[in-house]
Amino acid sequence: MYIYLFLIGAVVMLFIYVEIDEYKTIQLSHKQASQAQNQTYLEAIQKQTHYLTQGYIFKINQANDLYLMQNYEEAIVYYNKAIHLRLDNPSAYFYKGNTLTKLEYFEDAIANYNQALKLNSQNDAIYLNKGYALTQLKLFEEAIECYDLALKINFQNDKAYYYKGKALHQVEHYLEAVEYYNKAININSNNQHYYFRKGFQFRNQLQDQLQITLKNIIKLQSLMILPFEYQEIKKYQQIKVIIQKISDNSLLNQDKFDRAQEFKNASIVGNTKMIQLILL
Repeated sequence: MYIYLFLIGAVVMLFIYVEIDEYKTIQLSHKQASQAQNQTYLEAIQKQTHYLTQGYIFKINQANDLYLMQNYEEAIVYYNKAIHLRLDNPSAYFYKGNTLTKLEYFEDAIANYNQALKLNSQNDAIYLNKGYALTQLKLFEEAIECYDLALKINFQNDKAYYYKGKALHQVEHYLEAVEYYNKAININSNNQHYYFRKGFQFRNQLQDQLQITLKNIIKLQSLMILPFEYQEIKKYQQIKVIIQKISDNSLLNQDKFDRAQEFKNASIVGNTKMIQLILL
């Protein structure tokens, strides 16, 4: 009887073992199949990512080449294709903004710069170019804010100082404009445009002073106050001499931008003489 029960138990245990072994085999098979499926999926994702990346780079390069050839309308088509492939890359929006600026679509350019800044707010070049587009729309205060943000990121950006100076001139902050031209020159002393704008600023201020002095002379003549009239005439003559010196130094001659030292010397002359006038 015991032997019979023992044999039955052995047979049952054998069946249980076989079932467990089969279950393990099935589980292993499923695991291997799942791993293979995951591997295939990952490879597909990698291929797709590679395709998108390569496609994006190709479209960007095409667009940049067209931009350099001044085919701006066609360049925008390829920037749009690049954006379609990579919505999260700020470069395409930035380059597209630059192209739209060339076409004088300033509002559209600003919209693309804003999108680029959402993706990368630490690029001073984006703020710089957005500021330029804003100045073209005569939004000078907003442009100044952009230049300030550019300088906050990169205080060595001479172009940001220069363009901020131009914007300050537009809002009639003339002395502050000169300060920013000076900052631009301190960083890049070989840029003739900076000296030109600084000299242009001096000339405008001197022209304004000339008009005021002339009005004073006319007023004093009517009042017959000869000593003061003589003083104003002397100042008037001095201002005219300074303006002539600036002009003689080619500071305002745009055809001679390659003569950087002349611009520098003329700017210094204008600066010194302006101080002397203020002290009169």
